[in-house]
Amino acid sequence: MAESVHIRLADEQSAASLVEDLLARFQPQLTRLDGHWEVSLANISEENVRTLLGMLEAWLDPRGETVEVALDGKAYRMEPRRRPG
Repeated sequence: MAESVHIRLADEQSAASLVEDLLARFQPQLTRLDGHWEVSLANISEENVRTLLGMLEAWLDPRGETVEVALDGKAYRMEPRRRPG
């Protein structure tokens, strides 16, 4: 079953950095929407969703950022496993 994923970020620099990391495996689209940035991925298999979430978790950890993730219409909040320090 193909799924869509939307990742909401506060600033363009973070969004562009995430897109750069994801390009190794996916075809993300970057869009500015109502004061925030959104990285979107369409037609992602369930297996690739797990891969994507792992990549996102690895991306978040060193930055200490929190993002909102919408997966097939359901919203989630992802935080780093540990805070940088």
